[in-house]
Amino acid sequence: MASNGHYSLSALRRGLASFAVGKPITGLLRLAIVLMIVQALDKRDYGTYLGLEAAIQTMLALSLVGCDWVALRYLPEYRAKSSNARVMVFALKVLALRLAVLVAVFLCIWWQAEALVDLVGLDGRAAVLRLFLFVLLFDGIAEFLRAVIFEALLWQGAAQSNMVFRNALFVFALAVSWWLVDWEQLGVQQVITVEIVATCAALVLAVMQFLWYGSRNASTPGDAAADLAIPVRDMLMLGWNNYLSHLLAIGS
Repeated sequence: MASNGHYSLSALRRGLASFAVGKPITGLLRLAIVLMIVQALDKRDYGTYLGLEAAIQTMLALSLVGCDWVALRYLPEYRAKSSNARVMVFALKVLALRLAVLVAVFLCIWWQAEALVDLVGLDGRAAVLRLFLFVLLFDGIAEFLRAVIFEALLWQGAAQSNMVFRNALFVFALAVSWWLVDWEQLGVQQVITVEIVATCAALVLAVMQFLWYGSRNASTPGDAAADLAIPVRDMLMLGWNNYLSHLLAIGS
C-alpha cells in the first residue's frame, strides 16, 4: 500500500510535538490580541466586536453542513488506501463545497445586513457587519484547511504553524496601527480591517501549504487496484446525520 507510512507511530509523534509547541504559542498570541483590542476600543465598539465575533463563530459552525465529518472520516482512508492524486482531488471537492456554502452565507447576510443589525440592536452598524463578513469568508476557508483537511491528513505542523502565523500577524498589525495612529483613535472598523489582513494572509499561506504538502508525495505510485470508490450516498448520509446531531446538541 502506497501510503502505509502516513499514520505511523513516528508520524503521530511528529504531530503531537507540533501540537504541543504550537498550541501554547497560539494561546499566548490570542491573549495578546484580546488585551490589545480591549485597550484600543471603547465599551460600545468592544461590545459590537464581541457580538459580531460570536455571531461569526456561530455561522462558521452552522455552515459546515457536515462536510467536516465527511473529510475527517474519509480523507485518512483515501490517504491510506489510494493514490496521492485521489487524496488531493477528494480534498479539493470537499473544500469546494465548504467555499460554496460560505459564499452563499456571505451573500445572504450582506443582502440583509441592515435588517440584521436592527434586529440585534446594533443600529447603524451594517457597514461593520459587512466588513466582518470578509473575516467569515477568509477565516472560514483557512480554518477548514487547518482543523479539518490538515488534521485529517496528519499535517499537524502545517495546522499549528498557520495558526501561529495568523495570530502573530494580527498582533504585529495591531502594533503597527498603534504606532502609526493614536491608539485611542482606533475604532472597531480599523480593528476588523487588521483582522481581515491577518486572516487573508493566513488563507494564502494555508493554500500554499496544502499544495506543497500534497506535491511532496505526488511522485508516490498509488496502488490503482486499491483506489477507493466510496458511494456518494454514504458520504452524504454520514455528513447529514452528524450535522443534524450537532444541531440538536446546540438546541438542547
